[in-house]
Amino acid sequence: MNLYTDKKDITFLESEFLTYLLGKYYLGDNVFESQNGSFYYEASKHIVLYDPNSEEKISIESDDFNSCKEIYTSLKDGKKVFELSIKVKMESVSFDITFRTDPLRIVRVNAPKSIAEELQDKVIERALYLKEIYEIYDILLSDFAQNRTTDDWYIFIRKFREFIANS
Repeated sequence: MNLYTDKKDITFLESEFLTYLLGKYYLGDNVFESQNGSFYYEASKHIVLYDPNSEEKISIESDDFNSCKEIYTSLKDGKKVFELSIKVKMESVSFDITFRTDPLRIVRVNAPKSIAEELQDKVIERALYLKEIYEIYDILLSDFAQNRTTDDWYIFIRKFREFIANS
């Protein structure tokens, strides 16, 4: 029996995940706990939205997404999030992470400049940063999956739609 013959297209979930991250940021529900303490994220510098029907893509660069009316207009028009950059901030460190769909993946990471002097120490430091980034990705994805499969999803959608309508 071939398990992949009736494969369902669930790629819409990739865009929903990025839209969810953007929505959580706008609604102020963007604080999470990791093994190394709490962290929060904010939308940062770059977002790409697209219309799946017309295949039109809009790339937006901004230092302040809270006052960027183009994002609100695009979301009201039914555009989906194709690429999203976030800045993750923890107690002592921050990372810039860019996610992209089709397929969902991390396409760019900007970690703090290494303070180590020896090459071996720099490699270990980078490996620890990568471990932290993958843990953050896992936490964000797990939070999305948990909310997407419960009634919390409908509450989130209602709140985010109200936010967008009033922006």
